Amino acid sequence: MAKPVTVPTFATDALFPAGSEDWSGLANKVAPGAGLEATGLIPETEPGAEALNFLLGLTGDWLAWLNTTFDSSDFHQYPVSKTTVLKVSIGHFFTGDDWVIGYDGNIPEIHAGTIGDAALLDLNRLIPSNATITRIRVMVDKDVGGGGDAMTLNKLVTTMDFGTPAPSAVRTELDTDSVTTGLFSLDSGTVAIMLPGSPVLVEVTSANVAHKIYGAEITYTNNGLRNN
Repeated sequence: MAKPVTVPTFATDALFPAGSEDWSGLANKVAPGAGLEATGLIPETEPGAEALNFLLGLTGDWLAWLNTTFDSSDFHQYPVSKTTVLKVSIGHFFTGDDWVIGYDGNIPEIHAGTIGDAALLDLNRLIPSNATITRIRVMVDKDVGGGGDAMTLNKLVTTMDFGTPAPSAVRTELDTDSVTTGLFSLDSGTVAIMLPGSPVLVEVTSANVAHKIYGAEITYTNNGLRNN
């Protein structure tokens, strides 16, 4: 069935019209109370106009909200852009055998066991289709002995020609830091990475085994499918 064009509304005024009646100028919507909410309408009784106005008006409010939240497609897309900030734990990072899982107090972290190792984060698995990634931040820590060595945040876009076959990749540096010691964030700043498309990976490289990764934060806008 097609989505209806008209959104039903009812009892949108807050008060009954002014006049000479006892109810004139009074609230035209009054919650029916727990008893009527539990039993519903009772045969051979007449519910008050205020209670019916409340129920029908509330139904209209909900339908109006749903109308602005879902579009008319079969996939129920966002009709307006939504911005989401996704927090990503270290459990989503892909690492080689040389990476080590550790704990900073009770906080899980990963750190490279060999200089030059990279940790990867697959954005296509985390972000809905038709979204645009606008910022990437990775929380890292240059522990004792790792302050002067660079940590780098890269975007890695891969393409795969299965006919030849021939894989290829383009690496773009988003942020790097070679002087900061202690806890900080590698930050892409404002970006515009469109999904879907070629597979997109976030890559964090470490030039010292004392460097730690605690997690990531991905900000994206989505005007696409809700169920992806």
